[in-house]
Amino acid sequence: MAIRPIFMGNLSHGCLASDVEGLFLHPVATGMGGGMGGDANDPDGMGDRPAPFAVDRVDMKRGYCFVFLKDADTLAEKDRVEQYVADIGGMNLNNISKALRAEFARGDGRIKRKEDERRKKISPSETLFVVNFHEETTKREDLQMLFEPFGELVRIDMKRNYAFVQFRTVDEAQRAKDATNGGKLDQSEITVEFVARRMGEGDRR
Repeated sequence: MAIRPIFMGNLSHGCLASDVEGLFLHPVATGMGGGMGGDANDPDGMGDRPAPFAVDRVDMKRGYCFVFLKDADTLAEKDRVEQYVADIGGMNLNNISKALRAEFARGDGRIKRKEDERRKKISPSETLFVVNFHEETTKREDLQMLFEPFGELVRIDMKRNYAFVQFRTVDEAQRAKDATNGGKLDQSEITVEFVARRMGEGDRR
């Protein structure tokens, strides 16, 4: 049974895809069906923890993300996911959000299809968008060491937990993207995509 993508908003600026994934692989105690359970009743957060949820992928954006879970085998499992998402809304979660917004994306499967289509339509360019590395420990030099083997770097522009990495040619950027997307950098799984060109912007080779 297909599970709709989960929208998670109001994320902390340092939140990583691995933090969000951990929220489902190692679920927090919520009461599961009886509301939050209440921190006052469970100050250590060690109540009855739900069983893990199978994560397909997490697509991080700036301040929000979409979580794609694997299909549920039973209706009970699907109901369990829905209850968990309802319960974690508004929670204060370390490294994720002080007041998490969690809800199912509208349109059964449409968000996932639109995101997949968007990625397919992005033409290769010499500039890569890199996101999900840890802003407090990852330095410019770390990105340089990661991407330098694939070609001549023109610039690296870091912004908190994302960066723009520009190569001299599109071919170099393509090789770097293919080799590094989904890989690890300082224990964080990074996402590497081509930067979408603006309307009317031509090739600059």
